[in-house]
Amino acid sequence: MLVATDAAKPNEYDCRKVGDGQHKFSALPLLGYDCLPATGTSATQPMSQKATTEAIDAQATALEKLRTDINQKSVTQDSDILALQKAVWPLDVTFAASATVVKAGAETSVILSWSISRKGRDVTAQAAIELDGTPLSGSSRNMAVNLAHTATRQFTLKATFEGIETTRTCTVRGTLPTYFGTVASGWTPTAAAVKALTELTVGSRQLTRTAVTLNDSRIVLAYPKDFGALTSVKDGNGYETLTAYTRSELTIDGHAYYCYLLTTPVTATAVTQSYS
Repeated sequence: MLVATDAAKPNEYDCRKVGDGQHKFSALPLLGYDCLPATGTSATQPMSQKATTEAIDAQATALEKLRTDINQKSVTQDSDILALQKAVWPLDVTFAASATVVKAGAETSVILSWSISRKGRDVTAQAAIELDGTPLSGSSRNMAVNLAHTATRQFTLKATFEGIETTRTCTVRGTLPTYFGTVASGWTPTAAAVKALTELTVGSRQLTRTAVTLNDSRIVLAYPKDFGALTSVKDGNGYETLTAYTRSELTIDGHAYYCYLLTTPVTATAVTQSYS
């Protein structure tokens, strides 16, 4: 028989008595329930609180692990899908400077321009753009640079569209001037005489000049010595003419220069000279 031991809770039977045919009911001992220490299939046996709590906790742990696994798989799948989209339809970014070589020691305005497209469609206006880490909009920027000889300034553009990110760089380099021109047969190389020639911003010894007219005159090319000595000078027909020049050295504004002077005066029109 079930027994409620708490008078305040007469409907909560927390013990039982079992008759033995000999003793009065009041003399029978109170007995607790035999609780199962684990889950099972019995419809009549009670289960201990400890076993119940452990079973619930185990299910909660299993559910949390399942949720974490699903989230991780979802993130992995999203990442895989994004990688596939990037491979099939990449974000095409062009990034360039209006001048990649500028005169050393002079402030120069350089226009940086870019375009962004995906799936053949221009998305420059819709993309998120950063130039050297600074967010901006549009398709160009005017930047002022002032570089020493051989010094460089690198610009970095990052474009993001529909979760796909692409980075491009372009570099501007400072250089001392190169000088070129035609001179009279009696011309002598001096710093002042060279600086009176046409000033060019080249950045290397590679240079091609076309449509040069000579009238009993000579060609002069002068450039910073650290570009290295010429190894070839070819005319418009591809013939080697390096030996036709005399090389000298001089100092211009404190910098060492090579000066190449056509040794023998020439009369000719539409002359091409390719230096390297």
